[in-house]
Amino acid sequence: FDIRDYRSDKRNGIKSLPALIGVRLTVYTALFCLLLYMLFTFFSGAGDAINYATAIVAFTGIIVVLLTRISRNDLFYGFVVEGVVGLQLPVILLVQHYWGSF
Repeated sequence: FDIRDYRSDKRNGIKSLPALIGVRLTVYTALFCLLLYMLFTFFSGAGDAINYATAIVAFTGIIVVLLTRISRNDLFYGFVVEGVVGLQLPVILLVQHYWGSF
């Protein structure tokens, strides 16, 4: 998810995903991966609570991906984009607390 570095990657010949396939296709790839993540979880038989937690995190990730632009500052990438990864555990724990055990 190197959209932030797209310009410097192109300039320096670094073969990141956005430099190879473009920013738009990279965004579509990220969205596709998030949808696959949700589908695999729903069909894994993990249970309703984990499905809800996965859906919350995946939808948050989809919103963040849709808000991603090359021109965003480093704070957006450092806190918002990277923060989605750290969101998984707290959401699972909250859902588990309010929903019950997995």
